[in-house]
Amino acid sequence: SNMKVTLAAAEVTLAEASKKSTELIKEIAINTASADKTKASVKIIADAAFEKATTIGAEKEEVERDLEAAKPALLEAESALNAIRPEDIKNLKALKNPPIVIKVIFDGVLLLKRKFIPKCQIVELQSNIFGYQDAYKPWA
Repeated sequence: SNMKVTLAAAEVTLAEASKKSTELIKEIAINTASADKTKASVKIIADAAFEKATTIGAEKEEVERDLEAAKPALLEAESALNAIRPEDIKNLKALKNPPIVIKVIFDGVLLLKRKFIPKCQIVELQSNIFGYQDAYKPWA
């Protein structure tokens, strides 16, 4: 009879442990499913980030190649700029109506320096020969 009581108590304890382990297994299954969803979401984000990083890396390399290709032109332009002497500027200022090519060059310089460009319009100087009329004032 003492064994029966011990056995009954052990069965109750076993039933409680079985119930707790079943609940624990359910909880683990729910947490695992949630973790799998989070893992899938993180993988999607990581894949997108990797793809963006790859694209950015390729674009960076292309930009660096373009920059390297442009360096000789920049050095040549700097050299030409350094070749301009003050008396060259004085000679240009002395021109009351500079040739169109000089005006166009100065317009390009103004564009590069993001400065105001005087308003101008294309006019026909002679039959099929065009030039432009501008609002340039004598240079001071």
